[in-house]
Amino acid sequence: MRRIIFFICVVLFAACSQKSEKDGILKITEVLDFEKQEMGSISDCVDSVTYLPLKLTQEALFRNIDKMLCENGMMYIGDFRTRKITVCNMNGNVNFVLNKFGNGEGEYQEIRNFTVDKNNIYILDNYRRKVYLYDAYTGEYKGKKDLSIVAWDIATLSDGKFLLTFVPNSGGNLKEKQSKYLIYITDNEFNVITGLLPYDENYSEPIGYIRYFTNYGDNVYFSSWRFDGVTIFPKENPENYTCVSIDFENKIPEEHRFDTEKVEQGSYNYLAGVPFFCSNYIAMEVVEGEFSENYLYCRKDSMFYRNPSDDTKNWSNVMLSPISYYQNKFVSVIPGYDIYDELVRKGFRRADHQVENSIKEGDWVLLFYTMK
Repeated sequence: MRRIIFFICVVLFAACSQKSEKDGILKITEVLDFEKQEMGSISDCVDSVTYLPLKLTQEALFRNIDKMLCENGMMYIGDFRTRKITVCNMNGNVNFVLNKFGNGEGEYQEIRNFTVDKNNIYILDNYRRKVYLYDAYTGEYKGKKDLSIVAWDIATLSDGKFLLTFVPNSGGNLKEKQSKYLIYITDNEFNVITGLLPYDENYSEPIGYIRYFTNYGDNVYFSSWRFDGVTIFPKENPENYTCVSIDFENKIPEEHRFDTEKVEQGSYNYLAGVPFFCSNYIAMEVVEGEFSENYLYCRKDSMFYRNPSDDTKNWSNVMLSPISYYQNKFVSVIPGYDIYDELVRKGFRRADHQVENSIKEGDWVLLFYTMK
């Protein structure tokens, strides 16, 4: 269920606030009620599931998908540990590989994160305080921009502007001080225009995310571990942001937010990462004690949906954790043959013989969920 709420309350910190956030004012405009007993089945929200094996060359091989963006009719797959971005077409064939780690011109020291627009791939390198630009269609080096702040993630806005985020981690300290905002808006040269969502000197989060932004349509979505919800930044006017809160039944008490041991002992519910938006749906992974489960929220009927909990339910369209979206489809990845085989035995749609062999051999195979 959804409750539309317009209210103001005073708080010490919030991941969302109204324009005068410096006053410590929180304005939440929407609350999603997470009530398990009233949830429907995710399978009923999915029209079809298709398999896509990635036909990777030796150069294109990667260990992990830390971030995947579907833009320009291509899939940009970032593996931050190997410092490469593999770019495939929508048939799974490799177009090019961006692998420029080094000390020379056009080479970066790290991929802390990246984003893509119609022209460029933008790579965040905090070691060198630079943003590196590469052609979005060929990977050719195009230049670099100075970065005045340390940032964990990056997203494109309208008019050539960008959204950056920095979330202080517990036990970590910056070598150089920077203004204390979770969100920064920059121009096309990465000069900071303004900061949003301020925090105080003692603020930090014990659990960090690999990515803090997702995007869909005209909005960029931001979440961090500290807040049960999503901040929505319109690409045209990000200062006019709104906040959606998720009201978990077994939420983390505020006094335990900085104590991961008590959080684990309490088996509380919280977001495992930033949710993905697609069509009328919000996909989110929710931690439940030692495990996590995938849920959908349908904005059209204001309901939560979940995967089946026993073998008597419909397993045909079970949703694995989304890693991206493409058009009206959520994109997930098969984590291994054992999990695939178990899902199929319970009723999940079986792949054809060739794709099934690819899964057995440990190849990367994506799932595209077309939503109703």
